[in-house]
Amino acid sequence: DANNLYPFPDHRNIPHLPFVASSIATSVNLHQLWHNRLGHINNADLDVILQGINGGEKIIPNQRSELCNGCLMGKMPRGKIARFSNNSTSSPLEIVHSDISGPFPVDGIHSRSRYYITFLDQHTRYTVVYLLRRKSEAFLAIKTFIRMVNTLFLDKGFSVKYFQSDNGGEYTSNDCQALFQELGIVHRKIVPYQSEQNGIIERLKRTIMDCAESIRFGANLKQNFWTASVCTAVYLLNRRPHNHLSEHMSPFEAWHNKKPYLMHLRTFGCDA
Repeated sequence: DANNLYPFPDHRNIPHLPFVASSIATSVNLHQLWHNRLGHINNADLDVILQGINGGEKIIPNQRSELCNGCLMGKMPRGKIARFSNNSTSSPLEIVHSDISGPFPVDGIHSRSRYYITFLDQHTRYTVVYLLRRKSEAFLAIKTFIRMVNTLFLDKGFSVKYFQSDNGGEYTSNDCQALFQELGIVHRKIVPYQSEQNGIIERLKRTIMDCAESIRFGANLKQNFWTASVCTAVYLLNRRPHNHLSEHMSPFEAWHNKKPYLMHLRTFGCDA
């Protein structure tokens, strides 16, 4: 007004705090929020998760995830990968697949890494990754992984039986072969140019990078954040339904024999 004062409306017309909070909550597209939190997950898998997410959050009717910038930028079309063809498994650690990705164009923010090595348990589809500065660090990662998982499943009598990889020097080194022999592990090497033998790990690598790049682009972060986005992607993929597991099970549940807790998840790069 003329006195540079702003009149405050009658307090009787101000909604109570619970009403305001409720109004704000219902304006949020929970489907889009959890799409972002779960690494730009597809709608079908997201519906499965939201139906049983601790009974905590409900999907707003008819609200679906919109095609977002993260998905557009992170899930670029790529060449077809051959279907995986291999023997079925009956227990965890029966067959472990591994491969190395990199070098990336820039050092990652974590320890200036340029590579990462992936380990996939075929039976549960559970994935573990280690960041590497150089390929020569791969043997330590292989040894660490095998001893860790053998210890984890010791009481169940499971241990790594077959270790499948390409013929890269990191896997065929004397140290690595000695480790396999010591632990009674059969090293199955991929026949060169027979991509269907390695389809399972190739598909995993693509899935990891699709998720990692989607969340990185969605957060508008520079390329050197690839290490953070890759590690986050693997964490999320282990907790999302997998189409090779029964009853919409996640690799985490198949591996740990319990459902993953998800309510702590936030969108990569922010607090939402």
